[in-house]
Amino acid sequence: MTVAAEFDVAAALELRRRVLGVAAECSSPIVVDLSAVISLCGQAVGIIAAVRAELRSRFSSLGLVTRPSLIASRVLPDSGMSLAGR
Repeated sequence: MTVAAEFDVAAALELRRRVLGVAAECSSPIVVDLSAVISLCGQAVGIIAAVRAELRSRFSSLGLVTRPSLIASRVLPDSGMSLAGR
């Protein structure tokens, strides 16, 4: 799954809906590519954290991928979330 441009609350809620929908149909880890995200609001970070917690409660996981130069690569680890491949 890929997210692009501004990652605001509306985009985060849509991501939540899609990720949880996929998780309901399979137990494989889900990876979200944030490499094209140019801005990331604090509420979106909270929604991502809640989605990860929900998946963990279902014995699944959410991997996050981003480029090192992007805001998501700095904000998410500061929020206690590891990025895939790190």
